Amino acid sequence: MILRPRAQHRGEPVLRIIDETEARSFYGDFLGFEIGWAYKIDGEPVYMGLAMGEDIQLHLTESPNNAEVGGYIAIDDVDRYCADLRARDPNFEPVLEDKPYGMREFRVVDPFGNRLKFASSLE
Repeated sequence: MILRPRAQHRGEPVLRIIDETEARSFYGDFLGFEIGWAYKIDGEPVYMGLAMGEDIQLHLTESPNNAEVGGYIAIDDVDRYCADLRARDPNFEPVLEDKPYGMREFRVVDPFGNRLKFASSLE
């Protein structure tokens, strides 16, 4: 699957997590991100960089005071990615929607309350 940002100047969302092990499992094993690096020193919270392909990147930071945040990730084939996630977890039942602004998308909420929206163009 080829993933790419929506614009040339991409943003890299920073999402708050509470548990590093659970985050590694959810983002790595389930969503398919690779952990590129993790920075943790002297008991400080972890800060990780994740990637999916060459163009999609997220940052995760551990925080006991979690606030809901989210990110928007544009991909080439949202239906295929959704099917891949369903194959990994048969209980995963996202709602794929065609939006009037020309995108087909679904949402995922991570174990920490962060909302991620995966989308591809209807064109």
